[in-house]
Amino acid sequence: MCVRNLYLPFPPQYLHEDGYSALGMIGCTQPRRVAAMSVAKRVSEEMEVKLGEEVGYSIRFEDVTSKVRVQTKTYVHTQFERAAKSAEL
Repeated sequence: MCVRNLYLPFPPQYLHEDGYSALGMIGCTQPRRVAAMSVAKRVSEEMEVKLGEEVGYSIRFEDVTSKVRVQTKTYVHTQFERAAKSAEL
């Protein structure tokens, strides 16, 4: 599941609490690196967990991932491109 926006209608921690992370990663995109890191930090604080344990972020050159991941749109696009190229091989 992928959620986009700084003001999240269904914050990723609620999806995690409802058990959706058992099906796979919960992704949330943000337009900028700082926004991705800030949202991940805020969500981890609200869940009262250390950043990187249950909540993390993925940005260019830095990957602190977990079941709930906040990432930039560019990072997601790059991952799709890599997956498509490896599928072609």
